[in-house]
Amino acid sequence: MNWKTALDLVVARTGHERFRVLCADAWPDHAAYRRLVLRMASSYGLGLKYPSLIQQGTNAVKAVGSVVASVARGEPVTVPQEEQDRRLAICHACEFWDATQGRCSKCGCFGQWKTWLASQRCPIEKW
Repeated sequence: MNWKTALDLVVARTGHERFRVLCADAWPDHAAYRRLVLRMASSYGLGLKYPSLIQQGTNAVKAVGSVVASVARGEPVTVPQEEQDRRLAICHACEFWDATQGRCSKCGCFGQWKTWLASQRCPIEKW
């Protein structure tokens, strides 16, 4: 796969048009970004791989349990909008983010929901 094909795939998958600017000849470090999009595109293979449905179900049950525990301790269930926006921006820039489904391919969560819950954390500790 050449870098231009990889670029199209990465932009389609992530929804981030900025990769086109970073890979353009005019960008000072375009060669490094071209290598990056090649790596990202090759990791997609036949599509991002998600955890098994059993693991995703387990993750969801644990999330519900942590929300119930937070309520029992009198802690807030949700985070302020600014924090949710910050978390979601990190997810959207992550190599495991699948913009076509609005999900994280590492844990299988729907980012819009997980980033909203105070008791939840990124599976690779980005937030």
